[in-house]
Amino acid sequence: MKRGCGILLHISSLPDGGFSRSAFQFVDFLVQSGVRYWQILAAGPTGYGDSPYSPLSVFAGNPKFIDHSRTQIDEAKFNSFKKENKYWLGSFVAFMEKRDPKTDHALLQFHFFQQWTELRQYANSKGIKIIGGRLQ
Repeated sequence: MKRGCGILLHISSLPDGGFSRSAFQFVDFLVQSGVRYWQILAAGPTGYGDSPYSPLSVFAGNPKFIDHSRTQIDEAKFNSFKKENKYWLGSFVAFMEKRDPKTDHALLQFHFFQQWTELRQYANSKGIKIIGGRLQ
C-alpha cells in the first residue's frame, strides 16, 4: 500500500465557504503540494448551534455551501435526482417546509449534490481522494 499525506479542512473553511471557484483552486493547491487526501467534516444541514455534528439529516447536504452563481436547472436531471433520492428527500423536504415554507428545499438539495459531485469528480481526476462528509 502506498503512503500519502492528507489534510483536514472543512468546506466552510475555504475562502468562499463552499463549492465556489476557491474549492477547485484548493484541489489544485493540494495537487501542487503533493497531498493525496482531503478529509472534510460532516457536510449536512446544521441545526441548533450550527454544528456539523448535529445535522438535520444524515442524507441531505448543507445548502450554505452552494455557489449560487453556478446554479442551473435541468428539469430532466432534477426529476431524476428526486426519483433517485425519494427514500429520504420527501420526508426531508416535508420537515424543512415546516421550518421554512418559502424555500424549495428539493431544489437546494439538487444544487448541492450537483456541485458536490462536480467538486468530488474534479478532485478525483487530479488524484485527490476526498474522505468523510457522509455524502453519497
